Amino acid sequence: MRAFNRALVLAVLLQLPSLTSAQDTPGDSSDKYAHEKRESERDVAIHLGGLGMKQFGPRVRTAAILIACGKPGIANSIDPSAYEKVKFFVDELGRVRSGSGKDAETIRKMTVDEEFNLAQTESDELGAYEFGYQQAVELIKGTSSFNTVCDTGVKVVDEILKELKEHPPPSSK
Repeated sequence: MRAFNRALVLAVLLQLPSLTSAQDTPGDSSDKYAHEKRESERDVAIHLGGLGMKQFGPRVRTAAILIACGKPGIANSIDPSAYEKVKFFVDELGRVRSGSGKDAETIRKMTVDEEFNLAQTESDELGAYEFGYQQAVELIKGTSSFNTVCDTGVKVVDEILKELKEHPPPSSK
C-alpha cells in the first residue's frame, strides 16, 4: 500500500508546477498572459495524455499486471519503451502544430525545449500510471481475483503481440 501511495503522490507532484503557482491569480497584463499561456499548455498536456492512454493504455496495464503476477519477461515483450512513448508524443505535437486551432497555436508558441519537456513528462506520467496499476494489482494478491487477473493478463499478451507484429513500434535506431 505504501508503494501505491508513493506512486500516487509522484503522479500528483509531476503536475504541481503547472497546477499551482503564485502567478495563477492574474494581476497585470504580463501575469495574465503567463496565466493564459499555462492554461493553454495544460490543455495541450491533457489532450496529449488522453492520446497516450488511447495508444499505450492496454499495453501499459497488461505489462503492469504481468509484472505484479511475477512474469516480467513476458511484460517486457509488450511494455512500450521510453523511446517509443516520447517519439509518439513528439510526433503528436508535430501533427497538432501543423494543424489549426487553439492547441496548434499554443504549440507553435512553445520552444523546442518546452515541447520536448512536455513529451517527456507525458511519457513519465505513463510510467507512473503503470507503476500505480501494478501496485493496485499487487494489493489483491492471495485472492481469487488476483488469479483471474493474472490469467487474463497472460491471455491478452498474444493479442497485443499480434497487433505489434502488424503495426511495429518505431525503433530507436
